[in-house]
Amino acid sequence: MARLFAGVWKDKGYVIKSILLGLVFWVIQYAYQYFFIDGETTLAIIRASAFTGATLIGIALIVGPLQKLWSSKNYIKHRRTIGVLGFTFILVHYFAVMSYVFNFNLQAIFLGGTNPYVNPVIFGLIAFWIYIPIYITSTDWATQKLGYNKWKMIHRLVYFAWILSVLHFVLINPETLLSLPGYILLIVTAFVFILEISAFIKHTRSRGGKGRYIGMFIILAGAVLFYMAYAFKESYYVLYGVPVVLIGIIIIFVLTRKKVNKEKPEQMKQIQPVPENS
Repeated sequence: MARLFAGVWKDKGYVIKSILLGLVFWVIQYAYQYFFIDGETTLAIIRASAFTGATLIGIALIVGPLQKLWSSKNYIKHRRTIGVLGFTFILVHYFAVMSYVFNFNLQAIFLGGTNPYVNPVIFGLIAFWIYIPIYITSTDWATQKLGYNKWKMIHRLVYFAWILSVLHFVLINPETLLSLPGYILLIVTAFVFILEISAFIKHTRSRGGKGRYIGMFIILAGAVLFYMAYAFKESYYVLYGVPVVLIGIIIIFVLTRKKVNKEKPEQMKQIQPVPENS
């Protein structure tokens, strides 16, 4: 057990402080939901856990691109702790919903239909199960056992999970976002998308590689999913939305092209051998 959580035992003070800060954030969220929203204990727990978990996961996703865009803002050591805390609160949210709303009946989840745009609980459920392997492999021990490449492949799934999470909380009950916790979450969400795409463009322009195509696939999948969330409410969205999405993807594809080093040809000219006199 000590080997499995070696990182935790190594820096117990930091972990305890982080947990306490996370609990304080949750208590504030709970107090807001209970005293200012509906005064119902179970709903306050469900919503406070959802807002706390989603906001912390969003902050964890901001840490990486911050460091890539501005090397002086290096908070990478906090990313895993914040992300693990965030999903821990999502676990509370999940079990509270399953107990209070669905009475631990999985079939009841699909009573609202299997279309996730009509029944956004499905988006949340899919996201939850994608987060699970990321959560249980968020240790140094798991990284060593899996090897960095396999570990990285698993943790790249967080981008799909985050997109589905956003679709879940944007569609499930939009009115709950019209509050202070909702505004904070929406601001964090906007920063996640802006900074992640900016860091992706900067990274691929300097290094290139197959990561460009993985990133483009994630962006395309996200754009299509968000487009579909609103496309069929009004027919003109279908008419104008598709070109907008495609143009946006093309612009990002062009921006992420690896820079060509234009100095090389000039340098080659300078070092060309001088022909010998005959």
